[in-house]
Amino acid sequence: MNRIEKLGLLWIAAVFWMVAPAGAYLEAGADTVALAAGDTLTVTGQTDREGGVWVWAVTGGTITCDHLETGQDGRFSWTVESTRDAEGSYTLFVQDAGEDRNPAVTFRNDGERGEVIAPEGAGFLVWAMPGLAGRLTGTFENGKGDDDVVRLVVPVYPPWADVDAPVVWEHGETITVSGTTNLAPGTVLTYELTEGGLEAGTDPARLVAEGETTVEAGYGGRTWSFVLDTGRLDTGDHLLTLIDQEQSRILATVERTVQGQEYNPAFLAFAGDRLVWTNLATDPDHLYLVAVEDGSTTQVDAGTALDPHSPPALSAGHLVWVGKAENYSSSGRTNLFAYTIATGETTDLTESKRGPRMPAVDGDLVVWKERDDQALTYSLRIVGYDLGTGTGEAYPSEEGWTPYNPRTSGGLVVWEEQDGKGNGRVVAYDTMTGKMEHLSAETGWHGWPAVSEGYGVWAERAGDEYAVMMRVPGNDQPREVARTPDHLGFQADGGRFIWQEKEDGKMYHLRMLDARDGEVRTLLSKECPFTSPTISGDRVAWIERGKDRNEIKMYNLTTGEETILSAPEFLNRSAAAETEIGRPDTPASGDTEAVPGSPGFGAAAALVALLSLAWTVRR
Repeated sequence: MNRIEKLGLLWIAAVFWMVAPAGAYLEAGADTVALAAGDTLTVTGQTDREGGVWVWAVTGGTITCDHLETGQDGRFSWTVESTRDAEGSYTLFVQDAGEDRNPAVTFRNDGERGEVIAPEGAGFLVWAMPGLAGRLTGTFENGKGDDDVVRLVVPVYPPWADVDAPVVWEHGETITVSGTTNLAPGTVLTYELTEGGLEAGTDPARLVAEGETTVEAGYGGRTWSFVLDTGRLDTGDHLLTLIDQEQSRILATVERTVQGQEYNPAFLAFAGDRLVWTNLATDPDHLYLVAVEDGSTTQVDAGTALDPHSPPALSAGHLVWVGKAENYSSSGRTNLFAYTIATGETTDLTESKRGPRMPAVDGDLVVWKERDDQALTYSLRIVGYDLGTGTGEAYPSEEGWTPYNPRTSGGLVVWEEQDGKGNGRVVAYDTMTGKMEHLSAETGWHGWPAVSEGYGVWAERAGDEYAVMMRVPGNDQPREVARTPDHLGFQADGGRFIWQEKEDGKMYHLRMLDARDGEVRTLLSKECPFTSPTISGDRVAWIERGKDRNEIKMYNLTTGEETILSAPEFLNRSAAAETEIGRPDTPASGDTEAVPGSPGFGAAAALVALLSLAWTVRR
């Protein structure tokens, strides 16, 4: 609730009173519940009496009185522009001429002070003094005769403007700077951006951006905005100043900091000789594609903010990610994008469907989970799309089972399904033959499937531990190959499956299963936490918490050598705030639908509007 709403609830009032023969009426109302200084106020109404109406305005210790002729239907309109230094309220009285067509209370203006003339000594001389509204109210109560009178009180506030968050702007981004104001729609504001913060003391400050913005009537209030390219600014502190239309008043001055994007990677994917990482905390609009051999990095524009529930997926030829649609906060809609590495072209695969998430890619085949918009009830499905042929299909799913976590390799697609009763199963689908097969049992928890070189691997809950299960679809029964106390999902390549586990909250291990011989071995054991492990060929990569930021480390399975992947030269390598890395591909988090935001300002504004409705009381 902004200042207009808070004060308006206390100040806004509309008091009507009339004494008239049955059938006579006078109606009047203001076009706003509160007025900014300099705004235009319009009063409209209707009467069934002849002779017109008189509008009395009391503000700032003065009284004015205007006579208005009414139309054939008795309607009238009166407009006044409040002064720029007005503050307090407008008290308005709308008076008709009564049954005798002669107003009982009149106003004489001698150019200096004026006089309110009323019968029975109810009039008074007007001086520039407080309390005029109360004096005039008493005059009408005691001496208005058969005149009808409507009294309106409209609060007047000095003009103001606020600037919305964030207070930190990322360098190189095109952003929308916006805020709210109590000034009327159509009002033109001037903005100036200068280098240096509030305590910089630079005089004169270097002007780096300026322009005009027009106030608009938006949902729940009056807003202003303009687009700014931060790539044209130097990093450091800046002052943003908003100036009113007359260039006579500073409405707001705020400090904003332009900072270089931090190197602090959070999520990884690995395929061939390329690795991709993201950092949603400091740079939610880009992905960083790294050529491992020489460390060269390509900054890929996501086109929108990345979805925090879906890490990117990578194959030798394509990078896939999920981005938020424009109406994400209210609808939960997302877009699935594919970036072709050879051409640098980006394709929107889903056209803002409801919640495509959890993508995986192998070769040209992309698979993901999405909401089935054609179903009458909430329903999810697994979808595949061939980037080479431009064709896609929804894979079969049994009613009552909800699919999650699709993975694909060599034309096989595996995913887990949950029945909502604590049971899960792992399903395999052969895109070449169209054959579907259940790899696991259907009782108990089964999840985290992965597939590589024809082998399917998943986890089953076994008491306080997880059993690592393996099966070749169509060839054998599932068999247990390992036990792990904690499980965060599998990553696979070349028939080798890796996973991370934690021991007593102190030691962190990276295990690897070679499905070709069934051997499980420990690759790494560290006291520091590491996350997002991924594998490609003979190299394993993960994110490890360094001295002051996250770092990408790599391990060569052949040589046993561990190395650190260098940060890109164009990123800010200063110390970054620690980023918490969660479990983005769990069914609970991965299937979280966006909850529409609360109405907030709009609800409060509606309440103020409701309270400001005028009512007529006959006395």
